[in-house]
Amino acid sequence: MAYSNARIFLVKILKMLRTKDFSTDNKCSLHINISFDKSVNKPLTNLNILKLILNIDEEQIYRYFPNRENNFYAKSVKRIIPFKSYDFTDQSINILQNSLELPDDKYFGVNFLNISEGRLEFRYIGDENYEEHQDEIFELMDYFIELTYNCIDSKLDENEIENLTDYLSSNINRFKKFNKLDN
Repeated sequence: MAYSNARIFLVKILKMLRTKDFSTDNKCSLHINISFDKSVNKPLTNLNILKLILNIDEEQIYRYFPNRENNFYAKSVKRIIPFKSYDFTDQSINILQNSLELPDDKYFGVNFLNISEGRLEFRYIGDENYEEHQDEIFELMDYFIELTYNCIDSKLDENEIENLTDYLSSNINRFKKFNKLDN
């Protein structure tokens, strides 16, 4: 559905949820699915997933929906795990990217499983009375669209590469602990 129509339908749905006949609880959520019209020539199959993960501002999202942080159905996508121990100081970023495990099931804040079908799902929004946060929902929806668009056909820049190596440097020892059953 076109963006303008989606906004209209979302307003109607949120308005309906605010009536006395409906309620939401901590198990409720709103999943925003993004796709781009073929005429835009930005196929999601060209999405740089690592770039999106490095750039998504989960702190902003959790300011609006704090109970979604550490939620089983919308886990943080900031979980980047190296497949093996390695010294990445002398490797190119392309080799490094192929050595990482990225979120690979639907229970993350971003569900990447349907990219091949041309759809990306954001699962961060939800909780009791989430329908009361219409402005925040629209702000995040626009943010998700712009972030996704900017990560299609785009390589990691120097700042993103530095952020990735800093992240891995500070977390590599934690990942290494899982190499032994006792740990």
